[in-house]
Amino acid sequence: MKLAANLSLLYEHLPWPDRFAAAANDGFRFVEILFPYEHPPDWYARQLQAHGLTLVLVNTPVTTTFPLGLAAQPGAQHEFRRQFARVLAICEATGCPAVHVMAGPRVDSLVPSQQRAVLLDNLTWITDLPQAPRAQLEALNAIDVPGYFYHTPLEALGVLQAHLSRCSPPSPPAQWLAHAPHDGNPDRPCDSAGDTAAHLPAWSPVRSGVGLQFDFYHTVKQGLSLPQQLVSALPLVQHVQVAGSPQRQEPELARELIEGFRLLHEFGYRGFVGCEYRPRDPDTTRPDWATPLIANTWLSF
Repeated sequence: MKLAANLSLLYEHLPWPDRFAAAANDGFRFVEILFPYEHPPDWYARQLQAHGLTLVLVNTPVTTTFPLGLAAQPGAQHEFRRQFARVLAICEATGCPAVHVMAGPRVDSLVPSQQRAVLLDNLTWITDLPQAPRAQLEALNAIDVPGYFYHTPLEALGVLQAHLSRCSPPSPPAQWLAHAPHDGNPDRPCDSAGDTAAHLPAWSPVRSGVGLQFDFYHTVKQGLSLPQQLVSALPLVQHVQVAGSPQRQEPELARELIEGFRLLHEFGYRGFVGCEYRPRDPDTTRPDWATPLIANTWLSF
């Protein structure tokens, strides 16, 4: 697993031109940027190249009308797809392989299935594009982001299952989900996390064009069991983000966090782990919390 610095949060105390150098000085080779749309795509590409960095994740743009995203908003399909041209431009310029597709809020006047249908149509549209980045969904906790379209990994997983069921033939990840609870109940008991993970196939990049962005911080702050949620999601996890809860600072290697990294390691996850937090001390941005995990080869720069 490779660490990635989230330039938007980890170095938010610095001007944008200085963040790239700071990440490189801290040892990072991979970075995330939430909304890389303030400058032309070539500007980001030059900054990345100058500091030996690779961009691995961006978010879809948001607007004043839709500050939480547009992808599951009826009536906003045209605007979502118009804005997605900005994603394609930054990914083409930088080689970024993945985008967090932000669904936006629940609409009280609609039933969830109506919004889900819009989101599925947009996911299908993205995956049909030539050279499109992988489209990832992420659950955002209800305390920080009340009213978001999904608050638990299993809710986002259900959308991905529905998308994959449209594929013909079904991709292997859709078949793997038979190993995991997927009835939408986040409190459904699991078998031993280690036993469940041992019966799943080895991790590999999803080739269906979609994946789950699993965030340790949002899962814990939602009050969910990190190991149980992760076991359920493992086959479709394509990106991981980490922060300490409840303050979204550096994580502490508590038992549940270590168990999460152990599950990822044993499952064979070899993707990125984004450091998406604000450091307690802006002068100490190097991820020293990860030193034990780097020492046992679970993590690397």
